[in-house]
Amino acid sequence: MDDVETQPFLDQYSLIHMAVGILFYFWKISFILSSLTQATFMLLNNSEAGNRILGKYAPQYPNARKQDSWLNMLGDNMSFNFGWLLASAVDTSLTPPHQEKQIYDAHVGPAAAVIVEKK
Repeated sequence: MDDVETQPFLDQYSLIHMAVGILFYFWKISFILSSLTQATFMLLNNSEAGNRILGKYAPQYPNARKQDSWLNMLGDNMSFNFGWLLASAVDTSLTPPHQEKQIYDAHVGPAAAVIVEKK
């Protein structure tokens, strides 16, 4: 699958893109900004200049010199967006209608604030 024309819509890295989409949601980055950031990353990551930078400064980076197909980049972007939307849907479904979304605060927000105050 090294040939750009034979790359599938989704691959093993699509799961990583989905996980990063979930992280962006819980970091409270808007859907639009998250999507634009992901799309920009994919374009830079798959450009010749991006490959040169990764090859020079991060040679261990997977596929540092291999470009993805347009179909695979679309799949990675959609995986990222699916992760963000999935996190939002789960957060919304577990929150009573009269309250704001609170999974983030329940796991990171107030607990993190208490830990910072104690130091």
